Amino acid sequence: MVETILAAATRVLNTRPLDCVSTNDVSELAGISIGSLYQYFDSKQAIIESLLERHQNDSITLANTVFAQSAQARIAVRYRAVLRELLALHERQRTLHLNFMQFANTGPVFAESGPGAEHARRVACALAEEFAHLTEAQCRLHAQVLMHTVHTLVHGALPLNVPERDQMVVRHFDAFASSYQSAIESTA
Repeated sequence: MVETILAAATRVLNTRPLDCVSTNDVSELAGISIGSLYQYFDSKQAIIESLLERHQNDSITLANTVFAQSAQARIAVRYRAVLRELLALHERQRTLHLNFMQFANTGPVFAESGPGAEHARRVACALAEEFAHLTEAQCRLHAQVLMHTVHTLVHGALPLNVPERDQMVVRHFDAFASSYQSAIESTA
């Protein structure tokens, strides 16, 4: 039942702005009574929080997969591939992700534990392999900067529906990556 409710909420939130969606809309699309919906979720907010957590976990899983597939490449190349995949993921369900952004109304958060923290550790390890002169703390810092930058590029560009948006975002990343590489190499 939870999956049915979340699937219906996903469909509704991918077609309308957040303030135009109600729990009645979700229950109707799910084919259940509003009372049944409230047995599992006590509010629209609770449904969205569940979907947002799932989205964050799915995004991290995607980033881990793409990052692992290019294990032999330089970190900037690997994260450029992550950026491209995240842009595509967000565009496929653009309205849903815009609703998440409106709901969350926060900057990027990568917790100390969970999938985001695990991804940060993987990125930090890759940095340590590529840049042997970095300390563990420097690798963690550089990993966070890289992850936050990609998060900001994806979410900063999503509201703008302009031609070739994703290509422009990738070009911005490429410019950042060049500077980022210099900053890492100059770290003592």
